[in-house]
Amino acid sequence: MFKQMFFPELSLGWQIFSGIVLTWIAVGVNIMSLDLGKWIPNIGAIIIALYLFGTIAILAAIPAGDVNLVEGLMNTFRLFFGQSPAGRAFTLVLGVGALFTFFSNGVTWALGCNRAAAEAAQEGELPKIFALEHKRYGTPIGAATLMGLISSMILLLYGFLAGSNEDLFWSLFAFSAVIFLLPYQGMFVAFVRTRINDPDHPRPYRVPGGLPVAKLFAGTCFAVLALSIVLFVYTPGEGIQWPVLIGVIVTLGIGEFVIHFSENHRTN
Repeated sequence: MFKQMFFPELSLGWQIFSGIVLTWIAVGVNIMSLDLGKWIPNIGAIIIALYLFGTIAILAAIPAGDVNLVEGLMNTFRLFFGQSPAGRAFTLVLGVGALFTFFSNGVTWALGCNRAAAEAAQEGELPKIFALEHKRYGTPIGAATLMGLISSMILLLYGFLAGSNEDLFWSLFAFSAVIFLLPYQGMFVAFVRTRINDPDHPRPYRVPGGLPVAKLFAGTCFAVLALSIVLFVYTPGEGIQWPVLIGVIVTLGIGEFVIHFSENHRTN
């Protein structure tokens, strides 16, 4: 989108470089972030509504088969507001706003993951470097820095494999989505298991309807995410997306190695 608005002739290599620069800007914002916990319920409701309205608007303006993964939003704005000077200006303003939301959304997701990694490192489940915190802000500087390094390496790796910015976007999106969704599968199983094995444990929230409803909700979520993971790895009509599958397997292997190493170090 940034390329569309400001540098239409920007090559794929420079697009990858821009992505790396934005990654490290996100790392800096992570390190200097404030506690946003009290805003999460309101932010969640707003995000759901805006995603829903935005998706409906794009599909109303452009046939689903013609939606470009990278340029679809800007194409929709141009169709809605036309090519007049006022329409182009309004499209540019909305595009900048969309870029800001994408960046801020990435920062908040990264901050949550980095804090979780830092907590795990403090418990000895990950190497101690993940637990390093900024002396002034108390933010997980170790996890954020490692995130920046790994993200830069992944951008470069998939950049060599991609033939266009659309291929690059889809490979990175599908890969990161699978990695993001897999832990939730374990969480749904753990949710049901703890309700069965330890039903009387004090909890701040209980699902109305008891264990049968809890199983229904967890099973439904598990099935939906499982289907999503399959469709990210296997595209009907195209087959298995090998870069995505290989990236997921390598990432899981590295994660298991790091956890195993940390657990042995903690035991010794």
